[in-house]
Amino acid sequence: MSVAPPVIQQHIVATPETCGGQPRMAGSRIKVKEVAVCRVHLGMTPEEMAAEWPHVGLAAIHAALSYYYDNREAIDAEILADEKWVEKQRERSPRLLKNEQPPEEEEDTAQ
Repeated sequence: MSVAPPVIQQHIVATPETCGGQPRMAGSRIKVKEVAVCRVHLGMTPEEMAAEWPHVGLAAIHAALSYYYDNREAIDAEILADEKWVEKQRERSPRLLKNEQPPEEEEDTAQ
C-alpha cells in the first residue's frame, strides 16, 4: 500500500503490534477496511460513523476513507478475503455462526 500524505498520516497509523499491522485510525483499533465496509457496503455516512465512534472524530473517518480510496484495490482484496473466510467458517460450523445454542442434553431421570 502507498505511503499516506501528511494530513492523513496524523489520523491513520499502522503498527505491527496492533491489528496485525493493518492501517487503522490513530488512537483506536478501528481499521480502515472497517470504515470502508461501513461506507461502501452498508451505506453509512461519515457523520453516522462518527456518531457510532465519537472517540475517533469525523476528520479521522474522512482520512480513513481517503486512505481507502487511495488503496482501494488492496483493501477490497482484504475485505473479499475476510468474507471468504467467514463463509468457509459458516460451512464448517453453521450453528456457531448463526448464534444458535447447542442442544441441551437430556437429564438422566432413571436412577
